[in-house]
Amino acid sequence: MSEWQRQIDTNPWFCILPFNHLHVSTNGTANLCCVADHQRPVLTDTAGQSLESLWHSAEYQRVRDSMLQRRPEPRCQRCYSIDASGGGSDRQVHNANFRSQSDDWDLDIARGNSRGTPDWMDLRPGRFCNLACRMCFVGVSSAVADEHRQIPSLESVTGESWHDIRDWLDDPITMRSVQDLIPSLRCLKLAGGEPLYMPQVLRLLRWCRDTGNTHLELDITTNGTAAKGKVLDLLGSFRRVYLHVSMDGVGVTNDYIRHGSSWPEVDAAYQRYSAMANVQTSLLATVQAYNAHQLPEIVRYWRALGSQGSLILNFVENPSELSVDILPHADRCAIADQLHAAAEGLTAYQLHRMRFHAVVTRLRQPDAVGMDRLRQQWAKRTRAYDQLRGQDIAAVSARLSQLVQLWHGPSMEP
Repeated sequence: MSEWQRQIDTNPWFCILPFNHLHVSTNGTANLCCVADHQRPVLTDTAGQSLESLWHSAEYQRVRDSMLQRRPEPRCQRCYSIDASGGGSDRQVHNANFRSQSDDWDLDIARGNSRGTPDWMDLRPGRFCNLACRMCFVGVSSAVADEHRQIPSLESVTGESWHDIRDWLDDPITMRSVQDLIPSLRCLKLAGGEPLYMPQVLRLLRWCRDTGNTHLELDITTNGTAAKGKVLDLLGSFRRVYLHVSMDGVGVTNDYIRHGSSWPEVDAAYQRYSAMANVQTSLLATVQAYNAHQLPEIVRYWRALGSQGSLILNFVENPSELSVDILPHADRCAIADQLHAAAEGLTAYQLHRMRFHAVVTRLRQPDAVGMDRLRQQWAKRTRAYDQLRGQDIAAVSARLSQLVQLWHGPSMEP
């Protein structure tokens, strides 16, 4: 057994990612992964920097050494918490996915691994996005940012104000460093914002195609609204594409949460992508107060389409008032029962990839301290955005509408 296999099997604090992967967020900060503590970035501004120098940086070496010494990494607390509550964290998923991929590969503190380069990169090259999702932020969606710029009073609802960020991949030094690493990569992950609308992403993918770097596996998170001919043709030139299509409900619930989305369009795009020979689709849903009641329906929808790829459920932790935890305990337990019924017959791997046990465990947890404040904030936020966007929570769920009335705070007009 190699050292990295032993670490995966025996070290509860070990994650393969600092040894095989680089991540850069929408605002140009680099961190250990997309769910690592964003208050502790490894690098605060990637623009104008070489990603190779980041890979060999002193901080990356410290993290690698600490993990091999069986010390927990503070940036990774979110995954440690999910593991403690039932498993299925990103840490476990990535460790398991890598478990059988490489026999000629080993750990190296200075170089990451015996090859000396990352195996894959996770890049978020800006916030440009055509949707304004309820749980999204100014720094991740240009549509949300535009709302905050036009209506500054939204800050009293969301706690954030408009601010500018630059598209860091437009920097020629950074773009060149990405291109220099691509020939040695196995996989390139792209997210946003909406990556398939970003000019710099499409420019990079065309460069890969035109230079023969189509060996890559592309791993793209998309909102499913860019399934047009030119994009499909470009994706079709790569060896393998893993496409995670974000849906947060079936029908009106999806459109309510993902403002600007059209359920028939997203449904058709998901099936169009799934029909491509080199594409493997997965369904990505964010578990939150607005769609918890539809989790069983999301599972049934995915199964009705043949359970292709994976169904992946991610918790909304921030904004904290959107967390599934704010729902009454009895409601959450009923949803957990319905989710069990909807998932009956799925394999152990499908349930693990879905994070089924972590979701059910969390749904059944008793109410935490501080729920009254979060419930009032959720009701305030819901009413404010309903008014701003011409939506109505009652169209999504009569029960959620009842809870808004029960928990509402002072009336607020953005």
